[in-house]
Amino acid sequence: MSERKKKHSLKLHISAAVLPSAAFVAVPNAPVPSIIKCIEDAPLMGALLNSTVVSRMFGSPQPDPDENQEQQASIRDYEEMNDKGYLTIPFGELTPDKRSESFIDGMNFTEKAYEFHKKSNESEEINKNSSCLPAPVLEETLLARNCFQTEEIEEDIVHLAEETQTGIFESTEQRSSEELHETEAVNHRREQQLKTEIINLRDIVHRLNIELSKYQAKYCSAQILEQCQNIEGLPTQGPIPSWLISTKYLSPLVMEYGEQIEKLEANLTMYKKEFEKASNYCSELITENENLHEKLDKLTSGSSHVLERSVTEQRIDLLTAENLILLEQIKSEKTKSRDTFYTHSAEIQELKDQLHLKSERCNKLEQELMQEVQKNQELKISLDRLKSENQNKIALTEYENKLSALKKEHNDTIAEHEKAKIDLQTELESCYKDKEMSLSVQAQCKDKIERMHATIKGLKAKTREYEITNRKLLEALKITQNMEYLSQEQMQRFRLNEEVVQKILEKHSKSAEQHKQIKNKLKIYKKKLSDELLCKKEAINNLRQEFEIQIRQLCATLKHKEHLLQISEADRLEMENDMEILWQAAQNENQVMRQILKRISCQCQTRSLLSDDS
Repeated sequence: MSERKKKHSLKLHISAAVLPSAAFVAVPNAPVPSIIKCIEDAPLMGALLNSTVVSRMFGSPQPDPDENQEQQASIRDYEEMNDKGYLTIPFGELTPDKRSESFIDGMNFTEKAYEFHKKSNESEEINKNSSCLPAPVLEETLLARNCFQTEEIEEDIVHLAEETQTGIFESTEQRSSEELHETEAVNHRREQQLKTEIINLRDIVHRLNIELSKYQAKYCSAQILEQCQNIEGLPTQGPIPSWLISTKYLSPLVMEYGEQIEKLEANLTMYKKEFEKASNYCSELITENENLHEKLDKLTSGSSHVLERSVTEQRIDLLTAENLILLEQIKSEKTKSRDTFYTHSAEIQELKDQLHLKSERCNKLEQELMQEVQKNQELKISLDRLKSENQNKIALTEYENKLSALKKEHNDTIAEHEKAKIDLQTELESCYKDKEMSLSVQAQCKDKIERMHATIKGLKAKTREYEITNRKLLEALKITQNMEYLSQEQMQRFRLNEEVVQKILEKHSKSAEQHKQIKNKLKIYKKKLSDELLCKKEAINNLRQEFEIQIRQLCATLKHKEHLLQISEADRLEMENDMEILWQAAQNENQVMRQILKRISCQCQTRSLLSDDS
């Protein structure tokens, strides 16, 4: 690559899209590059790049540059395009695959929303744990205890606020660092794309210049040479000429690049709309998650009894055991059905082979009959010859008697052969009928097997649903356990508060006013606790009713499954009986065919012996 770049560095690059006809003579003949790469927008890009190089058309030769110098020169060309008469338009575009990658790398709304929600949940859990801590009990006065509690709550609030601020600061720093890494990766990709585009454009410009030089060598005119002699105002002699800067020569390029800019602006608006939709969707998801968490907090504020929880756990264990048993039964039925199918298919193939052999034997017997008929005809011909030769030697009576005996034997053999042929035809028809019956039975068996597979798939889907319901029930049991734990903590607090109040009443029995105030506070506190307990009981009753409904549904589905299994077993038994009947019928038919074939073979042997004797 370095040698090829050194060869092309001293060549003059001129394009027909920008320059007038007077400058076409200055393009020299250069060798063809080893590798030529093509791009869709190559002519437009080559025109814009070559217009920047015209200022060095008649300059002095420069030394062989390095790769870094060539990169700096290409960057300088892009900077010169920002001057008057040119447009600042990017020469490459991101492919849709890379555009989608950059978009996804830059904006993961779901992950950010999940992290934010997770952190908010963690802060809420911290608040709950801090609020659930038992307050220290002061024995001296109730007022001192209240003051101490308020001080502790304020300290906890300040501590939580500091923790939330530090967590938010850390999360913002992490996000900013991630965004910086993503932007750096995108910029690195963009730089690589620009480098590849520059190399491709350089090769395309060289190829176009070679074609232009070939054309000029063929079709050079005297007017162009005269105009070239009077050229003035090039960079070595004076200012840049007007045709190099004016936009008249670049008007088609400006139009096409304007259309490209409009397309890119439309894409930008579309992506902005998609970004807004995604942000709105994420905000909706966050609000829904917050509402759901609030509902869960309300539901988990109650408690349930230990006995009910144990009963529900036992029922869940029973359901899981029943599901495992059903799965094992389904597997065993599958294996049985496969075994029966394979055995019956093997038997059917054996019957088909036997039918093929029998048909071949019938064909052989028919051929033997034809051969015997030909032999009889030959015997007749020989008899006619003997009659003609031995008319004087043999008497007519003897000859006629022999002929009548031979005719009778011939007629008897023909009748026997026809009877055997009719019997074989009837047996073949019966075999074909049995074959059709076996094929129909086989099709019925296949249909039944497909139905069994469909039922098995349905049972699998139902077992999956039962697994999902079992998981939900386990989650509900976990929630009830948490509720019980919370209720026990509240009862312990209530007892501690009652003990403290009793001690205070014993100490301050003299002051009646304080005693009355304490009683009123105790009444209010008891009312609040009674209201909370009633709400918890209502929630527990609702959960109990839901669990009972779900258990009833599961029992009904289990009964339905048992019914389906019974039906499948009955179908399997019917299939086995049908296949046994077919097997017995095939064996009987085989025995009959064997007997018939034995008879036919005996008859053929006797006939062959008679023919040999005669």
